Amino acid sequence: MTIKELIYQANSEADSERTLRREEKIRKVYEACPDLKKADKEIGDLRGKRLVAVIDRNDKLIKICDEQLDKLRQQKELILKSNKIDPGYDEEEYICSKCRDTGFVKGKDGTDKVCSCRKDLIGEAIRDSGLADYASFDMKNYRNDYLGEETARAGILSSMVSVMMNTGAAKDKDLWLYSGKVQSGKSYLAICVLKAAVKLGKSVYYIKCEDVGYSSETVTDALRSADFIVIDDFAGEVTQDNRCASALNSIIETRSAAGLKTVLVSSMPKDDLISTCDMRIAGKIRNCGDIR
Repeated sequence: MTIKELIYQANSEADSERTLRREEKIRKVYEACPDLKKADKEIGDLRGKRLVAVIDRNDKLIKICDEQLDKLRQQKELILKSNKIDPGYDEEEYICSKCRDTGFVKGKDGTDKVCSCRKDLIGEAIRDSGLADYASFDMKNYRNDYLGEETARAGILSSMVSVMMNTGAAKDKDLWLYSGKVQSGKSYLAICVLKAAVKLGKSVYYIKCEDVGYSSETVTDALRSADFIVIDDFAGEVTQDNRCASALNSIIETRSAAGLKTVLVSSMPKDDLISTCDMRIAGKIRNCGDIR
């Protein structure tokens, strides 16, 4: 399940939890103050009577009900005050005051982020997004000065985040290529950006290129519909497998039609990929954006 689906499910559970907490709070108050319980019942009965009067357009009865309701409310206020009962005893309270049980809070930049109360769901969504084996990968450990290429790596990080967030020049293209030297930290960065996307409430998926054509229907559906995906270890020779090429072609076309961002991560230069990839894929790479 994506983080959005998990939060939606959790929110439904939170709704039920709030209702149960409210009912238990009312029960305890009524147990301590039977007069309040009686007053609430009389008010409820009278409201029902007034509703019938409204339906029947009985103005005389409506007026009588309103007068009686006013007296009952005054009696209830006295009961609350004399027994030092919080007037909000029958109101639902948010389980999380930060997000008000929505699962999202506003970041300093105004962007919606998954609330800390849903931290366990973030971990679950990450594990279900092809990232179960990368628990140790964390953006706080990403160093721009790795291999002495600080300026270049800072630019790549900025570009990756821009594509993930669909901002700036990233809006112009849906398919992007991140090509770089072997052991230069490409996979590490891509995975960290995917994790950051989950924390922002986006659905993501990570997969190795060689696995695309042999994935389950569930994974293929995720690759088609997730907000942001990364296909790692992308290589021309892998796309010569017809099953892989057909799956890649279908996934990329489906995602592009929906305006969803796809990043191919490869150790091969763009020109080499174009010359070695399956013809269907080569044409798409020729027109893709470059992360640099």
